[in-house]
Amino acid sequence: MTLPRADAWPAAARALAVRATRRARASAFLRRAGAGLGGGAAAALVARLLGVGPAALAPAAVAVGALAGALAGAGAARRVPATRPADAAWALDRLAGAHGAGLAAAVTQGPVAAAAAAVAPPPPSAPLEPPAGLAVACAAALLAAGALWLPPPPAAAEDATSAPVRGAPRPGRAGAQAVALERAAAAEAARAADRREVREALGLPPDGPLDPKEVAEALARPEARAAATATASTPDAAAALAADGPDAAAALAAALAPDAAGRAEALRRDALARRAAAGGGAVPPMRRAMVARYLAQRLVTAPPSPGAPSPPR
Repeated sequence: MTLPRADAWPAAARALAVRATRRARASAFLRRAGAGLGGGAAAALVARLLGVGPAALAPAAVAVGALAGALAGAGAARRVPATRPADAAWALDRLAGAHGAGLAAAVTQGPVAAAAAAVAPPPPSAPLEPPAGLAVACAAALLAAGALWLPPPPAAAEDATSAPVRGAPRPGRAGAQAVALERAAAAEAARAADRREVREALGLPPDGPLDPKEVAEALARPEARAAATATASTPDAAAALAADGPDAAAALAAALAPDAAGRAEALRRDALARRAAAGGGAVPPMRRAMVARYLAQRLVTAPPSPGAPSPPR
């Protein structure tokens, strides 16, 4: 619909004033919002690259920055005054080269406005540039997207998954010593089991001290000696079985002495004490069933203390 020339200039001035006001307020909003979002995105990006804080720190920083920027931008946009139609008419008059006729047609009324509109050219179209803060806001949005999509460093990810519970003590020197003692206890238990197998192969009692004469009688049987040699895996027992002479039986009796099991038990107790001193879990989950059986056996076989009441019958 084409307006009469007398009404075209006032309508064009009002439309340009509305568009100019919208652009100015959008520029004020985008500047503050882009600055807030960019600050939060920069903090999130630094946290992701350095692996600082939990995984939810980056989204939280971006959200806080975006919210703060939006609130500041809304306040700044509200304070921007509206563009007056007279100022828009002056700009249209300069753009059309009407030499004041367009301005007079837009701001005056009556015969003066009609006369000015008669000599003035039609009002031109006045495209506006994008809001001034649009580039800042787009750059901040790209930075925020990169901070949110960037995966954390591998070290930070491993720390996040394997970090202990807050407040839980961390294993130190005592914990390392406990691990070493547990390994030594396992080795001693393996030696004790090997010595029991050698005793059984020779037909000797599985527990208790050995008499060198009994060991010599067992070694005199070729089949028993061959079975023990095939069973022995500890260096001292294998060396004693391979030796000959009058002292071979005494050396084998000493090698098969039932002291490895006692050393293994002492090492386990020492390891439990070190773990308790370190503040960590005294019993690993994989060994709780074994410890429960051990404690149950101790409760059954241990003699009652002098002051403890006797169990009911």
